[in-house]
Amino acid sequence: MLNISHVTLRAMSLILPNGTVDLHGLRQRLYDLLGLCFSAVSPAPGCLPLLQVCGAVRSPNGLFRCRGRVRGQGFAGKRFSVQEVRANAEPVAGAAFNGFDGLIVSFAHDLRIYGRTVVLPDLGVLNPRHVDGMKRVGVPSRAFEAEFEIYADDQTEGRALIPPDFMERLMAFDTLLPGGHARVAFSGRQMHVALPMLETVRISSDLSFDHLETAARHVAGEMAQVFDIVAEVDILHSKADRHCTAERNRAREDHYATACAAIEPSILAALDSGEIANDPRAKHLTDTAWTTDPALRGLLMPRV
Repeated sequence: MLNISHVTLRAMSLILPNGTVDLHGLRQRLYDLLGLCFSAVSPAPGCLPLLQVCGAVRSPNGLFRCRGRVRGQGFAGKRFSVQEVRANAEPVAGAAFNGFDGLIVSFAHDLRIYGRTVVLPDLGVLNPRHVDGMKRVGVPSRAFEAEFEIYADDQTEGRALIPPDFMERLMAFDTLLPGGHARVAFSGRQMHVALPMLETVRISSDLSFDHLETAARHVAGEMAQVFDIVAEVDILHSKADRHCTAERNRAREDHYATACAAIEPSILAALDSGEIANDPRAKHLTDTAWTTDPALRGLLMPRV
């Protein structure tokens, strides 16, 4: 769960030698405060090959830059990850950026999934009948088919995972995205959603701030965006499970609303109490070489 609780924050300085705030270090501390794990540098998400092969994410040269990542547990302890992914291609002067730029959100799914099912933006007459061996799945909703196409290894499983409630929620969610249509993939026991966000959400930027409180408020705004996205994707995920009750979905929405409302107050309280402090650099750090104290290496390993 998104646990808003007290934790002991790392006693490492947040102030760089040039006097500005270490924004990545601050993110780590603040996500720790909320019981989540942030990493500025991380490997590519395991679902990236699936999303590439079905055309959900594209890059002109087939390469991607995978940076900021947040991992944790959402409603009812469901594991999730949010990762910033961008096609690793240089922009061409005078041409629009031709590649994926956004977030990939993954959620553990309640039901076992035996094949692959993907939901891709509708391409009109260019829609293929098969995508990497997956066959197009017909659905009775004309409104949905005007926006999306479904492909699945197993037609029956594909229809079961994409019921009318899921279609309605995805179309509503899609209207909120500034960068284009969402792409969804089910595989194993996970649902993955690729969200083209362009420049609207960045969890790997390294902006310069001279004041800790200003930087903390900036990160709090980022975190609120991330939590909103996690909430929307988890609610969407629940629509793929026909056994999920209305009462459970109301509890899910209440859970995320409470967590989102607690972000800024929790951060400001931590600032006021001195938990997030401009501590001097540790003795094992020098002006010419920054090294990590071996005693701290265990703290730097992912906890979820």
